[in-house]
Amino acid sequence: MSIQETIHTLELKLLHSDWSLQKEALEGMLGESFQEINPDGVVVSRQDVIQWLLQKEPAHRWEISANDIKELDDHSILVTYHARQIIPENPDSNGAMHISLWQKHRESGNWQMMFHQSTRIK
Repeated sequence: MSIQETIHTLELKLLHSDWSLQKEALEGMLGESFQEINPDGVVVSRQDVIQWLLQKEPAHRWEISANDIKELDDHSILVTYHARQIIPENPDSNGAMHISLWQKHRESGNWQMMFHQSTRIK
C-alpha cells in the first residue's frame, strides 16, 4: 500500500471506527502532543478528542473528497481534504475543510496524527 493510501485509510479509520472498546488503539493513533482546532476556532486537547471519538455514534459516516497528501519528509505527512457527514445526512451543512499532520513514530514505526484542524464551509 502506498503512503497516500495508508494515510487516507488512517483518516477514515479515525472517523468510522467504533472506538468504544479500543481506547488503547485509539490513543496510539494520536501523538502525545496532539492538539486540534475545531470548526469554532477553539483549541481542543488530545483527551477531549479521544473522549469525542469514544462516545460518537459508530454508525455515523463521512464522505471525504479533494484529498491531497504531501510528504514533508520521511516521517511527516500533511493531509488536506473536504469532509461532509453523510450518515445521518445534514442537508444544511456544506461540510468542512480539514488539515492533518501525521508523523511516523520513531520507535514503533506507526503513523500518529499530531495536529488536526477543521474549518466549516459556509
